[in-house]
Amino acid sequence: MEMWFLDDARQRLTSRDQMEPICAAGGIRVEESRLKNFEASLEDLCQRFGFPAAEEFKWSPGRELWMHDNLVKDDRTRFFVEAAECARNNGVIGVLVCEDTNYRTLTNTASHEVDVVRLLLERIHAQTSGKEPSLVVADTPGGGNIKANDQFISDCLDTLRTGTNALAQLDRICMVLTCSSHLTRCLQFADVFTSCLTAYIGGENRWSPPVAAALHHIIRESLGRVGGCGIKIHPDYRYAN
Repeated sequence: MEMWFLDDARQRLTSRDQMEPICAAGGIRVEESRLKNFEASLEDLCQRFGFPAAEEFKWSPGRELWMHDNLVKDDRTRFFVEAAECARNNGVIGVLVCEDTNYRTLTNTASHEVDVVRLLLERIHAQTSGKEPSLVVADTPGGGNIKANDQFISDCLDTLRTGTNALAQLDRICMVLTCSSHLTRCLQFADVFTSCLTAYIGGENRWSPPVAAALHHIIRESLGRVGGCGIKIHPDYRYAN
């Protein structure tokens, strides 16, 4: 079985020329046989950088998190780069879908947030072999709000059953579950992967470039390119991946 860990991100103030606010959903694939080792390697990394026990890491930590004040500037960048190296060493593959919210959605839903998740599930299905189904674990949406969480699961299950514009059914994904990110390092890394690349696409040019360069090694490729396969930016006619 293949394990996918998902998170979403938004960039309301973009600095890239003529780009409107964007939203994104990203996921990392970890093979079941390497899951334990990947979690352990991230845990070891946190210990080396001084994280207290069970303390969460995030791309943009809130003031309540230890790393907000205690892991900053170049040290934080080095931590993220080394986390990306842990992922590379464990065969992790990442996929990101990003949308310019000033344009229509691709799957005819009113919500860009739902749209990017649907498109991401479509790509997870395409990446999954017929012999090894995928289990998807997403960060609990809405800050743990039960209604938001139930709606997210419902939307995902509807997508699996009815498919998308491109696929009639997403039957290679066996289930979508949610989990609080503070319980697993894989979801925390999914946050870094998704939020860093979203910031980079939006034009942030101070902290994201060196981490995005490290993450580039784990983005899904096809024929030597990541555009359109590992990273999808909608609309195609504007950004051409």
